[in-house]
Amino acid sequence: MGMMMMGVMMMGVMMMTMMMTMMVTMTAMMTTMMVTMMTMMTTMMVTMTAMMTTMMTTMMVTMTTMMTTIVMMMMALLSYLALLTPSSSATRYGGPPLVDLEDLSEVDPSAAPGTAGHCGPCPVRQQCLTTGVHVCATGGKGGKGGVPGEDIESPLAESLRFSTPGLPKRAKARLAGPSGNFWYAVEVDANVKNEEVVAAVFWKTSIAIWRDANGKLHAIEDRCAHRQLRLSAGFVEGETLACCYHGWAYDEHGKVVKIAHEIPDAFRKESMPVDPTPGETVDGAPCVSGPNLPKISVRTYPIAVKYGLIFVFPGDPALADSVPLPSIPHLVENPALAHQIVDLSVNAHWTLIVDNNCDFMHAFLHRKYRPFVWPHLKSTARIGDTVRVEYLTDMASSPGAKILGTNTGQDTIVLEYQYPYQRSDLANKYAHICFLLPIDEKRTRTFYIFTWKEMKAGPIDIPNWIRPPIVAGIHKLYLVPVLKQDLYALEEEQACNDLHATKNSVELNPLVSAFQSLTVEKWQEYLDSERARRQSMSRRNWRASFGAGLSDWRWADL
Repeated sequence: MGMMMMGVMMMGVMMMTMMMTMMVTMTAMMTTMMVTMMTMMTTMMVTMTAMMTTMMTTMMVTMTTMMTTIVMMMMALLSYLALLTPSSSATRYGGPPLVDLEDLSEVDPSAAPGTAGHCGPCPVRQQCLTTGVHVCATGGKGGKGGVPGEDIESPLAESLRFSTPGLPKRAKARLAGPSGNFWYAVEVDANVKNEEVVAAVFWKTSIAIWRDANGKLHAIEDRCAHRQLRLSAGFVEGETLACCYHGWAYDEHGKVVKIAHEIPDAFRKESMPVDPTPGETVDGAPCVSGPNLPKISVRTYPIAVKYGLIFVFPGDPALADSVPLPSIPHLVENPALAHQIVDLSVNAHWTLIVDNNCDFMHAFLHRKYRPFVWPHLKSTARIGDTVRVEYLTDMASSPGAKILGTNTGQDTIVLEYQYPYQRSDLANKYAHICFLLPIDEKRTRTFYIFTWKEMKAGPIDIPNWIRPPIVAGIHKLYLVPVLKQDLYALEEEQACNDLHATKNSVELNPLVSAFQSLTVEKWQEYLDSERARRQSMSRRNWRASFGAGLSDWRWADL
């Protein structure tokens, strides 16, 4: 009996143990399941949160990219449409030199001087300025920008010469020509196609720029040795430039190689041809050619192409190889960098343009567009043939800076009159260089090249491949209107200088005097060098290589 009781008790203990084990096991299993479920739920929540965050971030980046792309495409489209708009009188991308600033059809000659309408529309204000005798930037005679029937040119100014004794430095600078012993931009390369010829004028000397059938460029004195007609009025055929009058054709060395008429007996040597040369023609007409033609030639000039511009060396040809072509640092660093050429003709002396480009004190003129605000002149220094100027100015008000995010506040801008070029650099982000082509004392053609090393749409860099139409649009819609204001002021200044050539001028900016000194020195240096060269050469050799603007029939200028 006792044994049975013991067995029953042991079985009870075993059952209790089993039940407790089962309960512990079940509790552990439940705990494990709950932990696993909690872990799974936590993992799922973390995963879903990460997925949502990634999706939201991706969507935001995608939307930002899309919006930026849309903005850039809109800017490019606007820029393209702007380029389709006919060019204003302040800029052009080809065609003949500009003359008028305004649409003279709106001029009212009967209006009283100094009243609105007398000079037509004006980029600065509708009322023109008067200084006793009425003048305005449009100039001319018979009421076009002046007193009806009265010439705005001053007889005194017309009688003055650079060599006139006692002239103040300001007046001498406004009469000085440019030294020919530098490279000068004379035309946009794209404007001269194969077998085309155009005229470029460097300081009263016309030069024919022509490209032969093989695409090679040449520069030649723009006159036929026969009857003095402009060779730029002729035509290019193959590898020759022919005069339109008698068909005298010149090769790349300026030598006559074909004559489209007989050589009369009185002028023909025994070895010279009598009959037309078989197989040779000038525009289909018979001609004589060959090595036995008379030795007739005209002056040629060294020529080169850089940055999309055609450069000519109009001075002493022996110096051309030793004088480097001008350099643009941004394009040297990155030749593929988007840039824009602005071709602007101004009815003013070339030194006035240098003053204007470097004298930031005229911020008032641009108060509508605000390209710079309240500039502070930090320093002015002359180093050799360069006058260097530094301004501290606020460029953040510039619409271009706001749109492209190129500047946010005060910056130092460096401007240089690097004779005979003018250039600027804003914090190594934005730069321009101005190539001047002085035509005479009252006309200048300029070629500006603008570059943006940095261009952004908000925080995103705009890739270089999309920049060209944006750059073109900005120049068309913003910079050109700013340049038109400068053009108006320059032509007004020229007209008033003609009236008051010998009067003292109150100048508060020290850099202007430094510019004038450099201009006068370099022109005198050119005159002296050409005088020395002329005295060491025969008349024939001088005629073949005289410095442009200083031909032998103007030797009195020296």
